[in-house]
Amino acid sequence: MTRNLASVKEIVVYFLKLGFIAFGGPAARIAMMEEETVRRRHWLTREKFLDLLGTTNLISGPSSTELAIYIGCSGGVGRPGEVSHLKPRNKQCL
Repeated sequence: MTRNLASVKEIVVYFLKLGFIAFGGPAARIAMMEEETVRRRHWLTREKFLDLLGTTNLISGPSSTELAIYIGCSGGVGRPGEVSHLKPRNKQCL
């Protein structure tokens, strides 16, 4: 399987969508991220995704948010992936 490179726009739009529709806590968001980034869009291999997930479990904090940051960085996007994942969460709290 070949890895598709994602554009900044694709990653930002995906994480905005995920931030608005994801419900069920970090475990549910992580499962949704795996389905979309590994199986559908082929942005990451399964092995790379599991490596990133393992890394997020080593440090404290919300694992789904950290995973979104790492996915954004591994796609060469960095901060836009993080911000687009967090913005909808902040709006829902208001």
